[in-house]
Amino acid sequence: MNPTNGVFHWTPTCDQATTINTITVWVTDSGQTSLMDAVSFTVVVRECGQPTLGLEVTEAGLALTWPVTASGFALEQTEDLTPPAQWMRVPETPNVVGNQFRLPIAPTNATVFYRLVR
Repeated sequence: MNPTNGVFHWTPTCDQATTINTITVWVTDSGQTSLMDAVSFTVVVRECGQPTLGLEVTEAGLALTWPVTASGFALEQTEDLTPPAQWMRVPETPNVVGNQFRLPIAPTNATVFYRLVR
């Protein structure tokens, strides 16, 4: 965890593929009455070779990107990760820009989660 901005970063290795990992992050302050808190979350590491889904900031809003070499994968979305999550195929067709698929996303106030699946 970055001590300056609090950003947690972890890149799993291929040896950690197909594992479920519970990560607990503890924070404390150095105030007169020291406070602390913790939060735990679960990270599911998919099979090695899973394409990376990227996010670009554009003039029009946002765009999802992923490699064109990710043949056989489909983009899905859901608004709620509470099990059982109801994933739906994204109906729009992405553009190909260089070696990336690129799908513009219109900004909204809704929370939406995306994933690539075979």
